[in-house]
Amino acid sequence: ANAYYSTDSTFELGIIYSYNDKVKDEAKGMSYFDLAIEEKNHRAMSEKAYILISEQNAGKEKIEEAKKLFENAMELGNDYAPYRLGLAYERAEFGGEPDYKKALELYELAAERGNLLGMEAAGHYYRLDYVSEDEENIAKAIDYFNKAIERDSNYARVELALCYENGRGVERDYQKAFDLYQQAAEAGYPFANLKMGYYYEDALIGEADFAKAFENFQKASEGGIAEGTYNVGR
Repeated sequence: ANAYYSTDSTFELGIIYSYNDKVKDEAKGMSYFDLAIEEKNHRAMSEKAYILISEQNAGKEKIEEAKKLFENAMELGNDYAPYRLGLAYERAEFGGEPDYKKALELYELAAERGNLLGMEAAGHYYRLDYVSEDEENIAKAIDYFNKAIERDSNYARVELALCYENGRGVERDYQKAFDLYQQAAEAGYPFANLKMGYYYEDALIGEADFAKAFENFQKASEGGIAEGTYNVGR
């Protein structure tokens, strides 16, 4: 298909050579991305930018090139580019101080385009009032979390559980919070195991069950959650 000038196939060849261990050739992969970029393929722009900005100790020139590629991809309708640009502004990867307002605007654009990471990030920002304290923020957060959960986001399940746990935007309901944590934990999200451990230990949904608390703290620890490791030791 690439031989018949399909830029999507050129992009896919770039993906295969960049990431498939059986045929991995990063230089060859980048050459295919460059060919697709010449034909204004926004997916290739976004992927090359991601590779450039993710390099360890990426220099200023590569960061600037990545930024331009993400901006061009965003202008062409790419859904990931605004999310990654938002993350860069949040982390101050382009220099200066973090710009949370700019980051939120970009996360919301990504979410509008159906990007799951954008939905998660925008919801998180609104839950914590990162940009402004507004009564409508928590309603926006819950809306984003519900949309992300429809896409099977465990991150959003945990964020929504925190809303139920603290009574933010919804009536406090420990059982609903626990159910969301459990769904995320069963899907392999170890932070949810940490929360479940506390629920069992502190008897938030019935009698205390220290054996189940310990089991969940162990799973959290095995999943790389430092607080889980602390609780196993405790």
